[in-house]
Amino acid sequence: MGTAAEPAGRTIPTIRQEHETILDQFVTQADTRLRLPRWLERLIRSALRGVVVDRFIASCTERGLTHVAPQEFRNWLLAEGVSLGVMLVQDQLSWWKYLILCLLGLIALLALTLAVFTT
Repeated sequence: MGTAAEPAGRTIPTIRQEHETILDQFVTQADTRLRLPRWLERLIRSALRGVVVDRFIASCTERGLTHVAPQEFRNWLLAEGVSLGVMLVQDQLSWWKYLILCLLGLIALLALTLAVFTT
C-alpha cells in the first residue's frame, strides 16, 4: 500500500518499457507463426511502436500524467483505437498516391514519345 501523497499507478518510463516489451513479444510471436522476412518484422515493430506506444505516452504527457493507472491504456485504446487504424491506412494511401501519379506520368510520357517518333 502506498501513502496518500504517492500517486496510484506506474511511472511513464516504466509504462513505456512494459509496453515496448509486450510489443516485442507480440511481434516475435507473429514472426515465428508467420515466418515474416526480417525487414517486414522491423517495419511492423517500428510502426506499432510509433503508433501505439509513442502516441499513448504522448497522450499521457499532454494530459499531465506522471503516473499511469492500469486502466488508462484500455481507456485510451477505446477512445483512440479507431483513429489508429485509419492513420496507418492514410499513411499508406499517401505513399501510394505519389507512386500512382509517377506511373501515370511515365505512361503519359511514353505515349507522347511514341506519338512523336511514329509520325
